[in-house]
Amino acid sequence: MIKQIGKIGKRNIAANKIIKKLFMDKGIYYCELKLTCCTGGGDTFAHRHKRHYYRGQMDKLSDFTQVALSCIACHQMIEKSKCLTEAAFMRLRGKED
Repeated sequence: MIKQIGKIGKRNIAANKIIKKLFMDKGIYYCELKLTCCTGGGDTFAHRHKRHYYRGQMDKLSDFTQVALSCIACHQMIEKSKCLTEAAFMRLRGKED
């Protein structure tokens, strides 16, 4: 059975397209976190806050200060620690507005 995508899911997909273009325009193709990766591949986007914080708000989901390109290993590392997540984002994007 195929599950339908709701309003929030559609907004998440649209925001992801915006983010991908933004990072390509900025020339960011590899993991910015560089916590555990060896290859530095950019496989996923890590957000500054947990997904429920954004609740499908495209302006926040696609805000450069709220997102970092990361490999899966580094993304999993910051997912486990709010302190590590904030330290990584402070280093990359500075203080949150």
